[in-house]
Amino acid sequence: MAQITVGLYAAQTQFLLESISSVLAQTFSDLELIVVDGSADGSVSKLAARIRDPRLRVIQGENTYAGAAARVWNEGGGAFFAMLNDGDAFEPEFIEELAGHLQRDARYVFAFSRYAIIDALGRAIERPLLFPNDGWLWFDQKQITEHFSRVAKNPLVRVSNCLIRRAAFAQAGFLSGFRGLRFPTDPGLALLLASAEVGPTVATSKFLARLRQPTAETQGGSSLSIIERDIALRSAVQCGFAKTNTALLGAAQLQSEYRWASRRFPEAHVMLRQAPALTSALAAGAKEVLTDEFLKEVRQAEVLISVRQGSTQGDGQSADVQATSTNRILGEVNKLTRREVHGWAWVPEEPERTVMVEAVLNDEVIGHGEANYPRADLQRRNIGTGRYGFVVNFYRPLAGDERPKLRLFLDTPEWLETDLQLPPLESMPAVTGEGGAAVLREHARFTAAGAEFEEFDLSLGQKRASLSPNADPLIIAFYLSQYHAIPENDQFWGPGFTEWRQLARGAPRFPGHYQPRIPRDLGFYNLLDLDVMRRQADMAKAGGIGAFAFYYYWFNRKRVLEKPIEQFLGSDIDMPFLLIWANENWTRTWDGGAHDVLLEQEYRDEDEDALLADLARHMLDERYVRLDGRPLFVIYNPGPIPNTTETIGRWRQKWRDQFGLNPLIYLSQTFGRDDPRGYGLDGALEFPPHKIGSRAPRRDVLDAFSRDFSGQVIAYDDFVKSSLEEPQPPFPIIKTALPSWDNEARRPNRGLMLEGSSPAKYQAWLKALIDRAIETPVQGRPVVAINAWNEWAEGAYLEPDVHFGSAYLNATGRALQGALTTAAAAKAKPQATMQKFIVIGAPRTGSTLIQTTLDQHPDIRAYGELFHWVASEREGDHAMITPSGRRAYQPDAEDALDFLWANVWNAEVSSARAVGFKLFNEHVATEGTRDLFARLKSDVPDLKVVYVWRDNLMDVLVSRRMAESTGEWVRRVGASAVPDERRQITILPDEAEDFFRAHEQTKAFFDSYVADMSAIRVRYSDFAASFESQSKALYEFLGVSPRPVTPAIRKQLARSSREIVANWDDLAAHFQGSSYARFFEADPLP
Repeated sequence: MAQITVGLYAAQTQFLLESISSVLAQTFSDLELIVVDGSADGSVSKLAARIRDPRLRVIQGENTYAGAAARVWNEGGGAFFAMLNDGDAFEPEFIEELAGHLQRDARYVFAFSRYAIIDALGRAIERPLLFPNDGWLWFDQKQITEHFSRVAKNPLVRVSNCLIRRAAFAQAGFLSGFRGLRFPTDPGLALLLASAEVGPTVATSKFLARLRQPTAETQGGSSLSIIERDIALRSAVQCGFAKTNTALLGAAQLQSEYRWASRRFPEAHVMLRQAPALTSALAAGAKEVLTDEFLKEVRQAEVLISVRQGSTQGDGQSADVQATSTNRILGEVNKLTRREVHGWAWVPEEPERTVMVEAVLNDEVIGHGEANYPRADLQRRNIGTGRYGFVVNFYRPLAGDERPKLRLFLDTPEWLETDLQLPPLESMPAVTGEGGAAVLREHARFTAAGAEFEEFDLSLGQKRASLSPNADPLIIAFYLSQYHAIPENDQFWGPGFTEWRQLARGAPRFPGHYQPRIPRDLGFYNLLDLDVMRRQADMAKAGGIGAFAFYYYWFNRKRVLEKPIEQFLGSDIDMPFLLIWANENWTRTWDGGAHDVLLEQEYRDEDEDALLADLARHMLDERYVRLDGRPLFVIYNPGPIPNTTETIGRWRQKWRDQFGLNPLIYLSQTFGRDDPRGYGLDGALEFPPHKIGSRAPRRDVLDAFSRDFSGQVIAYDDFVKSSLEEPQPPFPIIKTALPSWDNEARRPNRGLMLEGSSPAKYQAWLKALIDRAIETPVQGRPVVAINAWNEWAEGAYLEPDVHFGSAYLNATGRALQGALTTAAAAKAKPQATMQKFIVIGAPRTGSTLIQTTLDQHPDIRAYGELFHWVASEREGDHAMITPSGRRAYQPDAEDALDFLWANVWNAEVSSARAVGFKLFNEHVATEGTRDLFARLKSDVPDLKVVYVWRDNLMDVLVSRRMAESTGEWVRRVGASAVPDERRQITILPDEAEDFFRAHEQTKAFFDSYVADMSAIRVRYSDFAASFESQSKALYEFLGVSPRPVTPAIRKQLARSSREIVANWDDLAAHFQGSSYARFFEADPLP
């Protein structure tokens, strides 16, 4: 009997031979293959019969994948079981790899591999799911189900990438259902749920399975498959295999897929109702499985279908139907975008009823919703209760110019139209899957000025000069001179070739891919025009660049691309410079390799003196960059230089004897050559994306516009993180920043791209490198490099372009200015007379009352939530007010502690004797604020803490929910109240429990944090009851004389939590006997 049983379900013959061959060609041969013929005409059996292999047999009588899997399970005898779906295939080592691991460890119930999704031609178009390492991973029962809950679209387990241990499962039923649930199209769901009760599983990171992308002919069951996944997620919650929130988040991700799969949302829900387990859950109102949102959508579906079926107008009503005076429903459209429509609708005769809304375009429903959310403008206009607003999100963004119409439902449909125009098409983010149209849309987007466009800011240079007249930190920008025609390039690439010709090949390859890159202020320049170089130098210096690093090319006494440098040497352009010897072969692929060599780099003895003399000629120029009096010279790749250490030593001696030069010789960190000491060199220059790029993770591009895209994409954030986390090496190093990188123009469809760069992110990175350089100078001077000034075909440039303008160049100047400000602030730390403090706690616990009370004292400056995670909040009441005007913290561009030293705890900014601000746990989620609590504790030793808390967390939750409902977060003394007499809220037990648990964790953190600090604890109830004495204690704690003050804000609600919460008694009963029962005993006002 064979050790392995493999089943193959096939309903057609298109991919049959490929699937069969992939099994019979396995490196593990002790197997049997059972093909289940699901074709209507027996064509699968006929074709399979042509294969003469004793391990193959064919059976008939099943027309579903799940049914076929169960049949193979029952008829096969192998100790291990695998099942392929129509068109799927294994890699040759699939069984050997997975069976070997299952045999070595009996704990695992099944093993699986990563998989690639392939198209009809067998090409890999998706490789979903990144593994954290390249080995084997094991998952316990809950881990695998939790993963499935989070990644519902492309889960790890799809059966066609699994090998199952037969002994772990009693019978075949687990492949078609679970506890009465049926999964006719996706046995993987049943396997996941069943294995969660049996035992752990193991996986390899190798791609050993190929899963066929559904074709147009096979997509008919996709709606049902989505529904099955939704049911499985909810069942995982019900059985305790997955956390409620995790699984319901996965279910929420599937909601939009209902629309995509069926294009008719209500009909998809009719199919949902046919699932026995879901029907019973709906009937029982099982809230632990069914969310209110889900129940609402089911109800909407039923209403819409009922109205359609009973309407004489139906879906066939002409799009020209106009609303008439006999319509019962009144409404307006107030906003129309390509993704959604906003408006309101109500029935004056029946103001308590909710109007259903559908967006219709060309007789197709493209979105739906309910007119039931409150709008203050409707209240002001006395339109009923005001709860008649709607937002209808379209199932996919609108790509055309035709406006949708709105169909409104109560008992019969009515129509609502709008005269609002759609925004321009190019303003809409690209939608995948539309081929050329999506490419053109992205092209239009990036050949116009974007949201972050800036004109060049000449004032930045003047501001820096006032901070540091000598501009101590040196910023070096790499400079490419291939912007003029030379005979060699004419011969290699055709007459007139320059780098600009490369640029024309750039095209967007996926949504958000910034291509093409088009120069703006300097245009498509020719570097033989000296005036261009003069303008470049002026612009660079104003933007903070201190020197250009020219690439130097030398091939056996032959110089190329030297004319711009030579005319620069003969000019009066006041711009420091240095040389980077690009000592690699010049190839057609621009990689310095040994293939397609156009100019070979050799190191002939007879050329040595001429090379050294020519380099010395440049070093002797008074503008050449010197560090501690020594010229800085960079060798791109010292590895190929024969007898490198000996040769470099000889060059040093000749430069010293013949020219009186003692240069600092650095290598560029490329191709794994990071340590200069092995070559007899003085230091290293970072040359990203080399080195840093090798450590940053790549992402799988699942949304490429063409299936032959093979480029590599790295998140800019990951790249920056990798750079900043690198420790200081035991040799001098010049760190380098990249404004961006994308060599798509040089390597179309297969380039390396940094994704997600922005001027703010680049500015923050560059400032961090300058700060580090100030701490670790090179030969006494802080030095940082930028790749590059003008590498246009590699997407690495600071020169202005059409989309961003001069934003990146301005960001360079701001980064330098910020670093100088930080350095100056560090030298002039606040005087000892200023007491620094923070107010910590949680939202809705009385922190604003404390903060405003402190701020009323003339000797105290108490700011609000300076580091609030919502940008609009940082610009509002919580913004800084400095001598230069309103100023908000920029998390992507500033370090939080630097911001505090420069703008808060700075005697030049504030003369107050005590200065502080509010800080909550959730404020420290950005890159600039990470570890802020720990840093405050270590770097501000005299810091004092005002610790605010509120004992009854139910009151905190009610206060938050009411603030969200009314839009009133703070009620200042004298302000009119927002009416709340009729307003009630419902709070679910899960919501309350999650809230209580999160706040207790926050309190535990704060208790530990202040344990060894100078802190005063303030209980909200005590402060509200004894305002005068509590205020006096606060002032004395901060070292200022007590002053009589009155509260600046007052309670927002006149009713107790018991009166506000509609299901108070149910909640109290739910938590009876638990540690949270105390929150329902006292009944103070929120």
